[in-house]
Amino acid sequence: MTVRVSERRMSPSKGRSGIPYVLVILVATITGCGAGLILLWVNPFHSPGPHIPKAEIPRHLPPDDIRALEGLYSRVASNRADSCMYFTDAAGSGHVVTSAVPFLVGLLDDEEFVDWNFLRNYTPSERAAQALAYMGESGLVALLEASQSKTESIRYVAASQLTRFWRDPRVVPTLKRLCGDKSRRIRTLVMSRLDNIK
Repeated sequence: MTVRVSERRMSPSKGRSGIPYVLVILVATITGCGAGLILLWVNPFHSPGPHIPKAEIPRHLPPDDIRALEGLYSRVASNRADSCMYFTDAAGSGHVVTSAVPFLVGLLDDEEFVDWNFLRNYTPSERAAQALAYMGESGLVALLEASQSKTESIRYVAASQLTRFWRDPRVVPTLKRLCGDKSRRIRTLVMSRLDNIK
């Protein structure tokens, strides 16, 4: 049996932060068994994680908090999402790591999918927004600011969590504004959530 692997690079397309992704097509031909086609998105220039230098992670925090912050920079999307969940769980237990807020905000545009099952995938951005919703005042302020982002995906994940605070008078004007957002999926999300509350 012989295997021949050939590589073909397609025109770059832009991914997160405008950095180009290169589509690499690997074709493996096995004698007598046909051919297989493998598509890989490769971005050798992309450094995942918050848009804050990793060196700025506060070192006075407990070791578990530091490890979770470092996990936000993992090249594996599921690890980044799990690190976000650490802060959600910690806040639920009464340990609110306010120092993590700017780092979580830096992940709100991380749309790399994490495969969970055939019915539902999630992204680190969704988990980061969820964690911010548990961060008290500083997290809420961060979500309110994110809801004004020029980036549609950031406004979307912020809106998905702000609907939790529909009784908060500071959030009501933002929800009303999002009901008229130029993005149809944001309008639909907010209005459907508010309708369910009624």
